[in-house]
Amino acid sequence: MKIQFGFRRGVTLLVLLVLLAMTLVGAAPASSSSPSVHSPLVRIIVQGTSVEDAAAAVRTNGGCVVAEVGIINAVIAEVGQDSLASLAETVGVIRVTPDRPVEASGKQVDVEFPKAIGVKDVWETGNRGEGVTVAFLDTGVDPTFINLRRPPRGRTNRFLAYYDVFSGQLYEPRQLLRSPRDPNGHGTFVAGIVGNSRYERRDGEYRGVAPAANLVAVR
Repeated sequence: MKIQFGFRRGVTLLVLLVLLAMTLVGAAPASSSSPSVHSPLVRIIVQGTSVEDAAAAVRTNGGCVVAEVGIINAVIAEVGQDSLASLAETVGVIRVTPDRPVEASGKQVDVEFPKAIGVKDVWETGNRGEGVTVAFLDTGVDPTFINLRRPPRGRTNRFLAYYDVFSGQLYEPRQLLRSPRDPNGHGTFVAGIVGNSRYERRDGEYRGVAPAANLVAVR
């Protein structure tokens, strides 16, 4: 009987020890480096010294990268609210800003520039830029995206020259299609604002402000 009693007491003690150990493990505090599971997620833009640095900082602080914005070395991310201060101080992070929609606070205006500046009134006087040469220093130009002929049905190329600073090469009009294209698109956009001679029959307007002006591009 003594042996049986001792065995039962030993089993009971073992069970109590197991339960106590489980309780202690469950009550152990979370690591200070881990984000709080109760912290609400916020959507932010993290700009860094590079896209890779911004993404690494987000992950280091327990966040998730949603998208990359390479043009500003940034990522869009979701991070626990209580990790924002730590994230902002992480090496490689330049700034942290909320990612939220914005609305125009003023009156909506027509964004088509010929209408916005009233240039049609000038065209009606017969002035479309004839005899004027406009030079622009930008990222280049892709001649396949804008109409460079003389309006309305002329066959003369209005692009007088294209100079590439990087190679030191000067391209004449007949060489334009062999010139370096616009790797960014901004220069082509600017050239279109100035002198795109494409004519829109639906509204009787050209797409460029001075559709008869000559153009010179410098990249």
